[in-house]
Amino acid sequence: ETPTTATPTMPWCAHSMKWKTRDSGGFHATSVLAAETEMQSLVAQGPTSGYCDADITSAAGLSNRNICGGTTKENIAYYLDIGFTAATSGEYSFTVMMDFGDNGFFVVVVDESGQSGSNVYSALGATNWNQPHTLNAQLVAGSTYHLILTGFEDCCDGQGYVNVKLPDSNTYETLTRDLLEGQCAVISPTDTPTETPTTATPTET
Repeated sequence: ETPTTATPTMPWCAHSMKWKTRDSGGFHATSVLAAETEMQSLVAQGPTSGYCDADITSAAGLSNRNICGGTTKENIAYYLDIGFTAATSGEYSFTVMMDFGDNGFFVVVVDESGQSGSNVYSALGATNWNQPHTLNAQLVAGSTYHLILTGFEDCCDGQGYVNVKLPDSNTYETLTRDLLEGQCAVISPTDTPTETPTTATPTET
């Protein structure tokens, strides 16, 4: 008998979308290392009132108030870890826009630890609201990656997003858990995506 191969709707297999915010205490990042070190310390302390940890399903509307509720919009440290397995080799283009008025960075790392020591692509800058940054990464089918955002905001917690353009696509789409998972249980690393993404547009509160 000849085995059959299932065709996924998208070339992804997700592990997690972990969101964390903390009181930044006015911290201003001057390097990737400084940002990562400060964030690790804040995350270890756990969230205080007005901040939260959350499992999210969409990388749209990314803000402390939108995800955690409440009214806290100042002195925010943001951390988002999106873990996934690439099912198709090729260039994945990520467009990130966050209200990182006190600077931040985003990085794709190549192992399951989520540590930036094994990063392959990164960007650092004052990613103020409505100033998107794009990162293009050559990913390998069957390999596990983490897309990690780390940043700090003085004011005022504008809504951000992560969009992705998949291999062989010309269009960016909001990164969601449904998109990441696709037909995760039956996906083959050599399969080719058959669906064309659509564009998502952010709004600020």
